[in-house]
Amino acid sequence: MKNILLLLTFVLVGFTANSQNYVRNNVYFDHGGAGYFYSVNYERLLRNWANSNVGIRMGFMYSRELSAVPILGVSYIKAWGKNSYLEGGLYYSYFREKSENHRGHGDSLGLGPDFFISHYSRVGLQIGYRHQSSTKGIFWNILFHQYKEISTEKIEEYQDNLGIKPWFSVGVGISF
Repeated sequence: MKNILLLLTFVLVGFTANSQNYVRNNVYFDHGGAGYFYSVNYERLLRNWANSNVGIRMGFMYSRELSAVPILGVSYIKAWGKNSYLEGGLYYSYFREKSENHRGHGDSLGLGPDFFISHYSRVGLQIGYRHQSSTKGIFWNILFHQYKEISTEKIEEYQDNLGIKPWFSVGVGISF
């Protein structure tokens, strides 16, 4: 997993070395979305074909109980006026969740909490509005998501909750 992330980082950094005649890079904070609570993302726009573009992104999310690494996505971006775009795409997130089981509640036997680690993935579709200047500046988007969580472990009570779910996100960052 670490080797894949390292390879993707070098590929994305290599793309930034090319000459640019329009903004190709976005770094942004996303509330909701592919990282559940939040995510920090780097996006690279690959091509500019007649007012449309394709972007790839890589991100992460971390908290004490839940982390998501990697968050990978691809988007199709279509111009809809000056600095306005329609955005649609696919993403994949891999989550690691740590939960406590307070068996014994620290009683006289010294039984502290047990920790249970679960792993699952999220695959989703997104569509929404993006505001981005063709020069350096502020970037933001509002997206609607449909996602499905996929458990990598056989847990009966978790398997009952694996339907397709709606979700919204708001992202804010900088373009360079």
